[in-house]
Amino acid sequence: MGLREAFGLVGRDRLLGLFFVVLVSCIWVFSSFLVQDIEAIGVNPVIITFVSNSLFALYFPVYWLSQYIKSRRNEEKAETRDNGDFALPSLESWRSEPGVALRALFQNPLFRAACQVAPLWFFAQLTFNMSLSRTSVTSNTILSSASSLFTFLFSVLMLSERFTYFKLSCILALMVGTGMVTYSDATSHGTQSSSSSLFGDILCLISAVLYGLYTVNIRKQIEGDDEAVPMTLFFGMMGTLIACIVGPMLAWFAMLGFSFGTLGWSIFGILIVKGCLDNVLSDYLWARSILLIGPTLATSGLALQVPIAVVSDALIKHPAWMSSTLTILLTMLGGCIIVGAFFGLNTNDSHEKLQQEEEQGEAHHEHVPLARRENAS
Repeated sequence: MGLREAFGLVGRDRLLGLFFVVLVSCIWVFSSFLVQDIEAIGVNPVIITFVSNSLFALYFPVYWLSQYIKSRRNEEKAETRDNGDFALPSLESWRSEPGVALRALFQNPLFRAACQVAPLWFFAQLTFNMSLSRTSVTSNTILSSASSLFTFLFSVLMLSERFTYFKLSCILALMVGTGMVTYSDATSHGTQSSSSSLFGDILCLISAVLYGLYTVNIRKQIEGDDEAVPMTLFFGMMGTLIACIVGPMLAWFAMLGFSFGTLGWSIFGILIVKGCLDNVLSDYLWARSILLIGPTLATSGLALQVPIAVVSDALIKHPAWMSSTLTILLTMLGGCIIVGAFFGLNTNDSHEKLQQEEEQGEAHHEHVPLARRENAS
């Protein structure tokens, strides 16, 4: 048995899915380095967050264009293959009856969910970007993995997710690993910058909390099968909302004299490219990887960000946590604990879903013969 067969990596689709996971991990890590450098020259994190996340709106016209192409090929089939309650009003509806189309949009459950989730998403990204100017990319990447902790806690409280001792042990491990990385950051800096680094770690943890809330709110607001929910359309709605609401607010603050730092056309162009890669392209590749290799392997593969961040940080930035043997050991050990707990939570979640599907299948097979006997009699 070869290496590929041993790991079940047979087939072009699985190899392509794994390539997408590695590529997404690299994009996200190096985007963090880019944000760090952009903030270092004086660009406000609010601007970075606004530009990057507004680009999600690119998914909106793409959805409409795809619907238009489908309708041109076969109008009747396009309507039957629509996304049910999540479907947007057609282009013809916006042209002929814009009022009716607008009301239909406001009644769309996906749009209502985007209205509630967009603020959580924006502030999660904002606090994440703000933390990068105060702590290392390594610490930022490791602490961001703690979002699994908060996602689980909010799922138990808001979604009545089943509580198990295995999950509790993973949560405790995440807390221990997070404490080790935070302590390493606090002790590796000098007295003047230790408080700034600690504040950066706190911002990163706040981002993880908001990400947990964002994830659970999506599950709570959007009911139905995962495959039936057009997530690209959902992100397109969020990007449009951020552009239409946050944009005018930033312009108003600018007219009042509030400074958002140095922002030339060259930096603005870099932010556009960064947003297209880090937000639009990476999320598309991430969604594709889930379809190709499954959610468990795809999500667990995101743990690759930690070694990529550690090696890149050591080679490019020489961060403060490398100043002593103790801080190196704390950061490495804490990172390994967090990655292990992260992997354990995702694997356990996949096993629970498989068990639920098997139980539902067994219940279905038990009821089918009974129904047949009743019909025969």
